[in-house]
Amino acid sequence: MGPKYSRRKFLQKSLNLGSAFLSMGLMFIGCQSKKDNQEDQDDLSSVESCSDLSRVSDSEKEKRKVYGYTEQSPYSDNLCSNCDLYLPPEGDNKCGGCILFKGPVHAGGYCDYWASEA
Repeated sequence: MGPKYSRRKFLQKSLNLGSAFLSMGLMFIGCQSKKDNQEDQDDLSSVESCSDLSRVSDSEKEKRKVYGYTEQSPYSDNLCSNCDLYLPPEGDNKCGGCILFKGPVHAGGYCDYWASEA
């Protein structure tokens, strides 16, 4: 009689186990991302205007520059409010947010990474 397990069965089980761990890791990362985005939205409730960057770190301000964010879009059809990366205002918040950087975002703004809503 041959061995109880073949190499093929071993590899199949190994791949299945690896896939399960990868799925769990991605699920954890997704949950953490939603938590971070909610915390970012909570920070927006205390700003006076969407131009108020007083609570935004220098590194996040730099990200805004790198991504080419402007408070008013030069394109009539490409606005933050219709971008797939935009986080709409919640509750009493006056400003939206963005997945790419922290801080308040004008609904009529724009950045170089504007992504069409699916």
